[in-house]
Amino acid sequence: MSNWDVVKEPQHYKHGTFEVIDEMILVFGPQRAFDFCIMNAWKYRARAPYKGKFEEDMAKANTYLKMAKDIADRNGNIVNLIKVNNLEELQEYV
Repeated sequence: MSNWDVVKEPQHYKHGTFEVIDEMILVFGPQRAFDFCIMNAWKYRARAPYKGKFEEDMAKANTYLKMAKDIADRNGNIVNLIKVNNLEELQEYV
């Protein structure tokens, strides 16, 4: 059995020079990458009760929320339409 963290560092995300989220920021810009993270967190939370891996999916959602917060913190021009100021508020919203 592998010790690889399927939530924080999925093996299929580790190819090439950059992580996929960093490539997305470079290609699509920080705003779209931020929005992607928020929507992915929403998806994981919405489906978590029905997939059989509730804790794992909730952890994945939280990982995407943290990525969104990191993107917003590094890029002051992010339009945060949900008007949250910290990760805890973001978790409550999603």
